[in-house]
Amino acid sequence: MTDSKKQLTEKLTKDLDVTDWKSLHHHFVRDNLFLVHETLDFVDACVDVAQDNQSLVNNYIQEGQIRRPDGLEVEKWHKEKPLFKCLVVSPFVFIQLTDISLKKKED
Repeated sequence: MTDSKKQLTEKLTKDLDVTDWKSLHHHFVRDNLFLVHETLDFVDACVDVAQDNQSLVNNYIQEGQIRRPDGLEVEKWHKEKPLFKCLVVSPFVFIQLTDISLKKKED
């Protein structure tokens, strides 16, 4: 790993946040939100985007491992209130579902 990639990985690891769908919805509306599949290492995928590694990023996109969320997912997230890992790689926001849920039990 090059020094620049190592430094970027460390920076993005520190910047990683966990948030809910409500905080992300406006990024979806603006069409700058991307979902990273759970089989990818979230930070590594974001580093590839930040470093403009076109061959890897194009491969992720072609395989559906990085894509824009669809309307059905958005509806589900609105109801189920999952939490997401979140990173900004300007001008885009990348998310990945976590195993944690905020869903409140209905009485």
